[in-house]
Formats: sequence, C-alpha cells, structure tokens
Amino acid sequence: MLLVAFLLVEGGSLLVIALALFRIARNGKVGGTDIALVVLPFLLWFALVVVGPLAKSLSNLVEAFALVPVIAALLVFRAYLFRAVPESKKSASALLFGLLFATLFYACVPLLPE
Repeated sequence: MLLVAFLLVEGGSLLVIALALFRIARNGKVGGTDIALVVLPFLLWFALVVVGPLAKSLSNLVEAFALVPVIAALLVFRAYLFRAVPESKKSASALLFGLLFATLFYACVPLLPE
C-alpha cells in the first residue's frame, strides 16, 4: 500500500512537472533556469551527499525522491502564479528556492538506518 502511494505521488509529480513545462513552453518562455530547476537541485543534493560534512547511508537515497514534488510545486508557481512578475525573476526565484530546499533537506534529514 505504501509503495502504491509513493508511486502515485511521484508519478503525479512528474506529470505536473511535464504539464508546467509544457505551459511555459507554449508561451515561448522556457529558459535555461527552468531546465536547471529540474536538474540542479538533484545534482546539489547528490554533491552534498558525496562530499558533504554529514554522514549519510544508502537508505538516505530515498531523500532524492522527496525533491520531485517540491520541484513540481515550484514549476506550478512559476508557470501559473505571479503573472505581473517578469519571467526571468520567476525562473530565478524558483531555482533559488529549489536549491535552498535541497540544501535544507540534506541538512535536516538524519542518517537513516540501513
């Protein structure tokens, strides 16, 4: 049952990411920061796991999956809200919050037992 819930959340989040990127692309406003928002939080989290000061185990690899719904939410905010804000500022803000969340998530989740 827990696996089904996990797969529904992750699958739904991936669908939301695809729809938000489609919406942004339809308006012709996809920039490098929008693509970076999908990739850089994962790379930052992975780099922190590999070289960071906190000990992590293989069980902590599930943390990366928690970034997917956050990135989906940030893309929805970027695509559908704050219409008066310039596109570049929306993209940069979403990327900044994504990187901040990845860093905080790495720092706040303790070492999980294997």
